[in-house]
Amino acid sequence: MKKQMNEYLDSRIEAKVISKIVHNRLNIRKLYAKRHETTYPDLRRKHIQGVIKNLRTWNRIANIVASSDTTEYFGVNGESDCYAIYQAKKLSAL
Repeated sequence: MKKQMNEYLDSRIEAKVISKIVHNRLNIRKLYAKRHETTYPDLRRKHIQGVIKNLRTWNRIANIVASSDTTEYFGVNGESDCYAIYQAKKLSAL
């Protein structure tokens, strides 16, 4: 029972990290597309910077979680990413 609960929690954590990374990647893409359509460009720039910081934070969390257990690393464009980041890039690709 305890092993099943741990597996369940691990999969939920992984899904949460992947969804946050995908959300931030798509949000950055959307904000960059509309960055010149605002009357307050400094506010938009600060918002984009905040989303980029959130993305970096979630990428770091994904790497920390991946380094705590024995996970495989996947190569995307010559980079070595953990599974969560690899999956997020795959989901948010055009």
